[in-house]
Amino acid sequence: MLVGRDDEAVKTLVALRGLPADHPYVAREISEIRGQIESEHVKYGDAAGGGIKTVMRETFLVPANLRRVQQACLSYILAQLSGANSVTSYLVPILTMIGVGGSTDRSMFLTGMYSMSKFFYTLIASFFFIDALGRRKSLFVGITVQMISDIYIGAFLKYKQAGPVAPGSSEGAIAAIYIHGFGYAVGLLVLPYVFGAELWPNNIRSFGSALSQMFHWLFYFGVNKGTPSMLKSMHNWGTFLFFAGWCFVALLYVYVAVPETAGLSMEATDKLFEGPFWQMSRQAKRQREIGMVLESPSGTDSVEEVDEAFPKGDKGDVAKAV
Repeated sequence: MLVGRDDEAVKTLVALRGLPADHPYVAREISEIRGQIESEHVKYGDAAGGGIKTVMRETFLVPANLRRVQQACLSYILAQLSGANSVTSYLVPILTMIGVGGSTDRSMFLTGMYSMSKFFYTLIASFFFIDALGRRKSLFVGITVQMISDIYIGAFLKYKQAGPVAPGSSEGAIAAIYIHGFGYAVGLLVLPYVFGAELWPNNIRSFGSALSQMFHWLFYFGVNKGTPSMLKSMHNWGTFLFFAGWCFVALLYVYVAVPETAGLSMEATDKLFEGPFWQMSRQAKRQREIGMVLESPSGTDSVEEVDEAFPKGDKGDVAKAV
């Protein structure tokens, strides 16, 4: 729709939703998309036809969009500092620290198994956890699992350096590495790739996604480049406690600044960035309640239903939505 190919856009949306174009849900979604694009063009100009200057101006000079840039960058920073990709990149040296390195064939086998495990973990998270639990709950579960795994691996390496450890603890450390990958797939992998992708308005969605990926690979390179030095300077075990500390920071960040965006329209998502960042979760809940009232069979005709759903002071949101 940004480039005037409305018919193709409608056909694609119909195919995605599995509903006819005249269905109320599809018709309302198409109307919201067109309304948002028109509103963005009126406020900021046509980014698709205005060139890079228009795109940059809308991205960095509009306060709500600048907050989107900050959210996207923080998401990728926390994902990398959790240590997930560092464990993947340096799996063989880490297995050697644990004491299960062995021959080249064994190392290649364990590396391949770990890569395949993360692949299937991501599929499971994408098709089950994210939609079943929602974004926020998936993040809480995944980050907690990843943090506990980091703590276990760090504690194991600390005790192993001090003296012999029980054979079962070594196997537990191997299991912790695989559980660590599962936690990342359910948690911090969701944050930048799913939540981050839902942040951007239509006018700058392509540029915002490209900008996010640029920061992702910069952070990926920086953290992975520094991991060997961290392992050496922190006596191996300290690195995993460092990663666990950042997982704890990520938990606080999700609790304070990451709203539940599942089920929110694009217009409702825009409203999340109009107030302070610490009120985003509350605002997301309010927008979801407004959507439920508007989609009810009686709409907003029933004063009692609106009064029950929205206390005093929230009816202005309903009026704006209508």
